[in-house]
Amino acid sequence: MGECIEIEKAENGYIVEVHDPKIVRENQKSGAGWRDPDRYFLFNTWEKVVEFLRKNGDKLFAEGDYDAAFKAMVAEAKDDEGDDG
Repeated sequence: MGECIEIEKAENGYIVEVHDPKIVRENQKSGAGWRDPDRYFLFNTWEKVVEFLRKNGDKLFAEGDYDAAFKAMVAEAKDDEGDDG
């Protein structure tokens, strides 16, 4: 499965969708129950989306450990939730 980022327009801003690699692996195990691997981040302005992508886009598409980059991105996004995005 390739890594991807999807952006959708929402009523109150924008939704950025990213696959959680840990859930993807769990879904691939035989006999494991399926869970939605998509993580959603809501931003109320396009500028916040661009800021998020600038901070995290290179991490997610860089050669190397996607899992570690994903965890770092989620941690940073949680830290930023105190903002208006």
